[in-house]
Amino acid sequence: MTHITGSVARRRLGRAGTVAVAAVLVAGLTPAAAAAAADEPPYVSSSTVSSAAVDGDVVDGTVELLRPAPPGGIAVALWPNSTYEYGALALDELWVVVPAGRSQAKVRLRARAERPVLAQPSADLGTSRAFADAVVAPDALSFNGDLPLGQTAPWLLGVGRAAHPGGAVVTLSSDTPGVSVPATVTVPADRATAGFPVAVAADVAPWTTVTVTASWNGTTVSTAFFTYPPA
Repeated sequence: MTHITGSVARRRLGRAGTVAVAAVLVAGLTPAAAAAAADEPPYVSSSTVSSAAVDGDVVDGTVELLRPAPPGGIAVALWPNSTYEYGALALDELWVVVPAGRSQAKVRLRARAERPVLAQPSADLGTSRAFADAVVAPDALSFNGDLPLGQTAPWLLGVGRAAHPGGAVVTLSSDTPGVSVPATVTVPADRATAGFPVAVAADVAPWTTVTVTASWNGTTVSTAFFTYPPA
């Protein structure tokens, strides 16, 4: 198993974030060691995650193998891999070496976001790559999501670093009939982001411009989105 574990250097996150990723690399090994590693399915694993970060946060993490690296070590390629163009967990380095005989190596990731997005940092060892989900959001009231016709889509909401000891109750509205958002969404006191559903009726015209508005703590933000036919 290869995975990245880490905690965000920000108190209000509330719990340590964990980004787990997995893959296999035999490059850089001797031919015999490479052949042995290629035959070792324990080096491949699935990924899990429990992580969130605000723009500018630094995540110190660890790349961990299921078992110690073979002679010559294992070089793990690192990728930010955001699913959207609005944000990512950037990496200080493009790869990290797990030394021979060890199962861990340190990495550092930095949150970058213009809107709340699901970033997918990954580790790649050449023959496979595994992704992990991590939410990144700007340091401001913000939201983001898709509007597929006839479906209910998961959206993300962020409040940045502003204190909200009793939880942040954000009011939401949509200007388009057939596009339904919750009246309020609560971001827990120990978190900076929350998810919420947005339902789009099937009879809404495709490519309709929809303005969604959020208000909290004296700030109101409106952003335009487009409906689209699902694939």
